[in-house]
Amino acid sequence: MTDLSTRITTAMRLYAAKKFDLARAEYEAALAIDPNYTIALHGVAACHFQMGRWDESIAAGEKVLAIDPMDADAQGHISRCWMRKGDVPRAEQEAAKEKMIRWKLQLKEQKASGENKA
Repeated sequence: MTDLSTRITTAMRLYAAKKFDLARAEYEAALAIDPNYTIALHGVAACHFQMGRWDESIAAGEKVLAIDPMDADAQGHISRCWMRKGDVPRAEQEAAKEKMIRWKLQLKEQKASGENKA
């Protein structure tokens, strides 16, 4: 098992044990190996979310989107953070972006499979 996968496996186990700060540290250690590893960034975002650190969680989600602008899960995560912060209009704005991404991905998938659904 590579050091990267060891870090991720350890982080996931710590997260499952609700040891969010330790899990976050493991995800960040994975990011030191590969800063563009979006699975680790999602993990960092989730840990911050569980600890109520909305701004840090949003920042991690935004890093995912900087790497993969079509990551609907990251966009949805950002929306949920804004909701937890109590900013419903911003949460709705971010949720609309998530819906747009999912719609585009669905159209792309349909095009690739030869479907012509309206």
